[in-house]
Amino acid sequence: MIAIVARQIYSIPFVGKLLDYDTFCQLHEDVLEWLLEAEDKLSTMQSLSDELDVVKAQFSKNEDYMSELDAHQHCAVGEVRLSKNI
Repeated sequence: MIAIVARQIYSIPFVGKLLDYDTFCQLHEDVLEWLLEAEDKLSTMQSLSDELDVVKAQFSKNEDYMSELDAHQHCAVGEVRLSKNI
């Protein structure tokens, strides 16, 4: 299984097996780093505009943000859940 976490790629051949503490901590740290980056992006987004053209641009930016969240959520969060058996 391949996990994409914080723009890094980890090959996780031991899914379903016990992970060593250091591997679990690294995966956990990467997920937390990714969450902080996602939170920073969200906090810098502007309030919804009254102008249609601006709203269209905001909608597009939000779609990109949501796609990025979705892609990372399944990989990153899933790996930490799978690796909780240390």
